[in-house]
Order: sequence, then structure tokens, then C-alpha cells
Amino acid sequence: MIKLAFTGDIMLSRGIGEALKQKPEDWSVLSEAIKDKLQTFDFVVGNLECPVAVNALKTNDHSFKANHSNLKVVSDFDLLTLANNHIFDCGKLGAAETLKYLKAKGYETCGLTNKKDDISKFTTNIKGKSFGFISAAVNACIKNENHLLPHITQAEDVDFLKEVTNFSKEVDFLFLLIHGGNEMISYPEPSFRNLCHSFIDAGASSVITHHPHVLGGHEVYNNKPVIYSLGDFIFDGQSNKRRRGAILDMSIINNKIDFKLLPTQISNSLQVDFANQTTSESILERWNSVSDKLMSKNYNKTYKKLYLYEMLSYQTDRIQYLLKNEGLGSTLKFMFKKINLVGFYAVRIIKGKVK
Repeated sequence: MIKLAFTGDIMLSRGIGEALKQKPEDWSVLSEAIKDKLQTFDFVVGNLECPVAVNALKTNDHSFKANHSNLKVVSDFDLLTLANNHIFDCGKLGAAETLKYLKAKGYETCGLTNKKDDISKFTTNIKGKSFGFISAAVNACIKNENHLLPHITQAEDVDFLKEVTNFSKEVDFLFLLIHGGNEMISYPEPSFRNLCHSFIDAGASSVITHHPHVLGGHEVYNNKPVIYSLGDFIFDGQSNKRRRGAILDMSIINNKIDFKLLPTQISNSLQVDFANQTTSESILERWNSVSDKLMSKNYNKTYKKLYLYEMLSYQTDRIQYLLKNEGLGSTLKFMFKKINLVGFYAVRIIKGKVK
């Protein structure tokens, strides 16, 4: 049996960075139980959603920038995917620094390439089987791209499917890590779902997505698992929904892929641990509920309603979280800053941008 673990989004700056500065040296973002569990897997993959840089400057006040010393948090990971909407938060220089620091500390990466029309892929051998990984992002998630190096592997490039097919013939198993979907929405857009299906048709053994920051669902398409968003794994999101994520536990037995979810929770101190029994049951119930709706024959027609409900549900959840943890003043200040989002979401729905 071969065991692989996949986690959701990992962000090592902002609140996480501050916690690492303020906490004692022996404090860890990952609980001992999480670290022990990760060490039982043959291969561990996570999405690093922040540049690790020193000299590069942030592109704006909302950009992420992590210190390279923070990489100790992900010491149990074998592969970090970098094709996401935050990797260029410190421009191309920040992305280049990220690659430099990750390489210096012995981390394998996937998602950035030095040729704009090329794809970034990674191959490894585990217990006599060859495994291929491709990390790519949809166009809507590629920010601050320009002619400078490195470039993000583009999941919607005209030649991408052909590359997937060719690579699938070179390995026993091919996993695609795709950055796409709508933030804070558990359900994949029908168009994004179709894109993920096309990757399976092209030869992928499994497709695993991230970007929504909340837990999604799963389906088995043509006997291959497609996993929609594992939520946040290491992050400082101010929302109950964003504090609930999971480790995807994949087992390969006799060339067959089996999978299950290991629910996690981020505490007020920003430490990641396995969720308690009650929360675990709630996370799994949610995961199965979303998955069941994906199987509905009317999914494409009902997606707009699901999107609207998810958006309202998330904003309500965030306000409840802020009221409980930050107080009324901070909550009102936050709502005033985000009032423009009402128009943004309304336009998306009215103009049919959600599809």
C-alpha cells in the first residue's frame, strides 16, 4: 500500500507570521498529533499560497510575504505547489526568491516554470511506482503575470490537455493540483467542473483543487476521484468555515485509489489540530452533503442558487465569528470596508458571470 496526503491552502505570513514571532520557540503551528500523522504517509503535498522573500516588495497592502524561517512549519511536506493567485504577491522577484529559499531548504516544488509556454511537472518514485504531479492555475487565478521569469503553469492553455496526456503515459499515477473555483464557495462552477473532468479524460489519475478557502466536496468521474477544495490548512482566516479544513488521505492498493477525509480545525491561537468528534462529524456531514448535490441531475441549473446561498452563508458566518472574537466595533468596521462586495457579487449573478 502507498499512502499520500494532500492538504489545503498554506499561508505563512500575516497572522501566522506574527504568531511564530510571538510564541515560544517550542510552539508549533501544527499540533503534535498532526505532525505525527503526516509522518506516516509516504508522500505529503500542500499548496503554498504565499511568496517566501526578503528583498522583494509586496505589490500592495493586502499581499502576502513570508520570512524564509517560517518554512520550518512545513518540514513534513515533500512537495509544495506554487501555481496560485498569491505566488506573485511580491512580483516575479518574490517568486524567484521563493524558489531559491525552497530549494536551499530541500523542498520540491511544482507550478512555476522558466518557459511561459511550458508546464511545471514533478516526478518521484514511491515503492516501485512512478508518480507525476502537475500544479496549475486557471486564468482567473493568475495575478501580476508579465514577461519576466518565472511563469505559472496555466491550466487553460490550449496545449495543456495534450501535455497532461503525454505526461500520463510516462508515469503510473498522475495527480493534477488545480487552483480554481470561487473563493468562499464550496460548490465548483459547472464550467470549472467540466474543466476538471477534461483533465481526467486526458489521463489524470486524480484531480485535486484549491482556492475557495472553504471545504468543498468530491465525486468519482470515470472511476477517478475529483476533490473540490480542501479548504484552509494553515491560515488566519476570520471565519468559522475557514477554520475547518481537512487532510486528504489517499491510499493506493493494487493500483486502485481509495480516499478519505481527516477533518482538521484551526484554533484561536492559529494552531492546526485534528477536529474533535463533534466538529469532525459536522465537517464530514458537510463534505458529503456538497458531494451529494454535485450528483444531482439539475446541478448546472441550480448552481446560481447554491452560489448565492453559499455567499450569504459565508458572510453571515464571518460576521458571527468577528462578533464573538473581535467585538462589535471591529465587526462594524469590517462590514463598512467590505460593503463594496455587495455590488460585486450582485453584478456577477445578474450578468451571469456565475456559470
